[in-house]
Amino acid sequence: MILYSSLTDVDELVLGHGVDPENFKEKPVEPPTGLSEEDLERWIEYQSDQYDYSFERGKDAINDYFSTTFKGTEQIIKNNEGFFSKLANIDEVYVLGHSLADVDLPYFHKLAQSVKPDAKWVATFYDPDDEEGHCDTLTGLGIANVSVVRMEQL
Repeated sequence: MILYSSLTDVDELVLGHGVDPENFKEKPVEPPTGLSEEDLERWIEYQSDQYDYSFERGKDAINDYFSTTFKGTEQIIKNNEGFFSKLANIDEVYVLGHSLADVDLPYFHKLAQSVKPDAKWVATFYDPDDEEGHCDTLTGLGIANVSVVRMEQL
């Protein structure tokens, strides 16, 4: 998502959001309860046989990537509070070619809180199946003055 205003320059491009790295931490596998010593030993041996060093290294590399690229939405909004505070006089918002995915809704919510309460919002869509969803998403954020149009109609 690119937040842009004629009031400020874009110093940093923030692309994409991963799943919180905390969700990737695996809990150690616990043996079933009530195993005899002999069954516990077999279970541990079985677990050991299932271990694949290359696979585990691959998972670690992927988890490291997600941890490094994770962008915490709340922190980004907090870090850009100065930007949002400059939007109080904005009376028109155009959302062009955006999916309005759940991961981006906190930004749109903050935008809606930052611009004039009666600001006119125009969102575009490509797929006719998105028209109603875009309208519902924006009105669900408390935005009252919403128009949803095909991109070609602008």
